Amino acid sequence: MLLEAVFDRFVNESPITVMARGLMEHALQPGPIDELFERTATTQYTEKLLFSTLVDMMGLVVCGIHKSPHAVYVNHRDLFPVELTNVYEKLKGVELPVMQQLVRDNAARLTEVVEALGGSLPALLPGFRVKILDGNCLAGTQHRIKELREIAAAPLPGKTLNVFDPQLGLVIDVFPCEDGHAQERALLGPVLDSVLEGELWIEDRNFCTVGWLCGVVLRRKAHVLVREHKNLPWTKGDDLRLVGRVETGSVWEQKVTITADDGRLLELRRVLIKLDQPTRDG
Repeated sequence: MLLEAVFDRFVNESPITVMARGLMEHALQPGPIDELFERTATTQYTEKLLFSTLVDMMGLVVCGIHKSPHAVYVNHRDLFPVELTNVYEKLKGVELPVMQQLVRDNAARLTEVVEALGGSLPALLPGFRVKILDGNCLAGTQHRIKELREIAAAPLPGKTLNVFDPQLGLVIDVFPCEDGHAQERALLGPVLDSVLEGELWIEDRNFCTVGWLCGVVLRRKAHVLVREHKNLPWTKGDDLRLVGRVETGSVWEQKVTITADDGRLLELRRVLIKLDQPTRDG
């Protein structure tokens, strides 16, 4: 594998973490990765350059062994049966479903390892499969395209919504988008389709929308824990009442109701923490 340099660093500088080599080799096996590509890709196909070689190449870039795909190509020329132009053409043409399936398949393989080693963490909330949803904006890129050279802001290559399993300690799913300026809320449709009955989904206020809340609870029969967005429309069911304290202040709760697009009502429990020492935001 091209990632041999990464593995050698583990062996020479930190023998205890040499286990990382086995984990990475298990997660990035060329055979399953190439099979994934053949199964998922619809516009690309394999001739001489394998998809697993691209994954290896980008692994060296991500791990900081080389600064760019070009540097990997120059330093490992014998491993590439095509010209550099062909490498870049295939790299830029990798389809979003292929990227998503790569994350899913690797998560499935590593889940087996975590469970076999007894490495799962205690459940955040016993009795519930907890998933945490968060967005990630890919960093701005260099101004290589002629049209961008006179613009101060860096071009945004895209963003992702990532699903993290806190019990496994793994990102188990990803929902990529090539539009770096898209609103994260606009990407929630496919995420909602992946929600399974009985799960508990946790996310920040950016995902606190009527569509998401009603979709998770009413449509998918799951549960949601989200920080309230100030623009969420709700109707008071009862007054706030004191239910306890935490380290930073008193805890209050009340029943509220929101209305789904189809007219159905969803009753929620609204929890409020009144801080002993207010922050700048109150």
